[in-house]
This record gives sequence, C-alpha cells and structure tokens, in this order.
Amino acid sequence: MSRILTCLDNSIYAQSCAALTEWAARRMAAQVDLLNVIGGAGAATDFGVAAALPERPDIHARQHADAAEVGRQVEAAARALVDNMAAGLRAAGIGPVSTRVEHGVFLDALVANSGAADLVVIGKRGEAADFLTLRLGSNMERAARACQKPLLIAARAFRPIGKALIAFDGSEHARDAVAAASTSPLMKDLAIEIVTVGAATPDAEAALADAAALLRLRGLTVSTRLVEGQPERRIPEIVAREGVDLLVMGAPSHSRLHTLVLGSTASALLRSCVIPALLMR
Repeated sequence: MSRILTCLDNSIYAQSCAALTEWAARRMAAQVDLLNVIGGAGAATDFGVAAALPERPDIHARQHADAAEVGRQVEAAARALVDNMAAGLRAAGIGPVSTRVEHGVFLDALVANSGAADLVVIGKRGEAADFLTLRLGSNMERAARACQKPLLIAARAFRPIGKALIAFDGSEHARDAVAAASTSPLMKDLAIEIVTVGAATPDAEAALADAAALLRLRGLTVSTRLVEGQPERRIPEIVAREGVDLLVMGAPSHSRLHTLVLGSTASALLRSCVIPALLMR
C-alpha cells in the first residue's frame, strides 16, 4: 500500500494540507502518516532572572515551572491538531491514518520519517509566514532540497484539481520530472499542459514533443505550449488566466547544504502561483 507523509503545523496551511492529502490519498489508495514537529531550540537564557537568584531563589524554580507548563500546552495543541486532522481524514474514508508528534529539528524529523513514504505533503509557508513579502517558508525550501520523495506543496486554500501545468525547460531534471509524472496516479484524468518558456528553437520544440509523447503513451491527456519571455512571469500569467489547479515541476537536486534555497526560477514560481505545486523526482 502506498504511503503519504503529511507535515503539519499550527498555520493557516494545515487545513489545506489535510484537504490535499485527502485528494492524493484517494488517487494513490494510500495510508497517511500525520507528523507535527515541535521546534527543538532551547529557551533563551534570562540573565535578569539569573542576577536575581541570590535574593529570590524561588524565581528560578517558578521559571522552570512556567516553561514546563508552556511546553505541555504546546505539545497538547500539536497533538490536538494531528488528532483532529486524522479524524477528518478517517471520516472521509481515508485510512489507515497514523499520527506522530516529535520534538526536534523539522528537517531531521522529515528525513527520518519520509523513508517509507511515496509522497510528502507540506504547506508552502509555516506559522511565521510572511505574506507581505511572499517569502517561502524555510522548512518548505529545505524539504525540497533534502527530501528524496515527490513533494506536494499546499497553497493557502484547496480547490478541486482538474487541470495541471508542467513547467518544462528541457533540462535533464525536467525530463526526469515528466517521466515521473507519466506514471504518477496523481496525474490520472487531469487535463495536462506542458509549457516551455523561451525561444522557439528546433531543440526546444523537439524536447517538448518528446515530453508530451511520453505522457500520451501512458494514456494521459496532454497539450503543449511554447511561449517566449521569462518563465517567472509567463507561467504565473497562464496559471491565473486559465484556471490551472496544480503546478508541476522538477525538484531541485539533492544537496548536502540543506540550507540552500530553491533555484531562483522554481522559487519565483512557487511564490507567484497561488495553487498547489508538485515537485517530482
């Protein structure tokens, strides 16, 4: 049975992650593992309290008690989130569904838990989302680098998915992404358009035709488009104007430098296209 790992946090993306997980689980006939990771950074030292200890030794004990209570509340909220999401998925007929709350560094927990997964679902941004600058969440960007599984990225809201756009630049990793998409149950019965942005050269047209032929060989409905301009601008225009529901791209190559951000084009598309994205490997 296929397996989906869904990473949740206390952000506005949690409901969208759950809805996207339900959509993917139905197509994949998959079981779902819900993971919530509570940050592992220790509390900052309170030097004011430390200075007061000789006169008020009870302050130190009270501070520890307060910190412990906050920790219990945070863990209870994290547990309630995954339990509520699990109950919703089970009520929708998805299962089995397991839940897990871990303390530590998100990236470490993701790598440790994704080994058995066929797909990882994550929100585009986390609890500290910066919607004014539209910066991507650091966890999402690092996950795209470190995770060796297809990554399904939730937008702020979920809507039924019927039309997908594959951003295709003819590169090796883009060809690999098309090959992976050709066998993915997530792409079945979708209206798929492969879009290349750039000069209309014979090589570009041939690569686009080859990509479409591979998808058609798998019985998928495919159209192609080659447009001039910059992909960071043209693809979001197409997505917004033509009601695209899912953006599909090749995932960045794995790097030991997990803190590296995505490539500029992929990052720009994820920022500008307010729809779910699927990074294929």
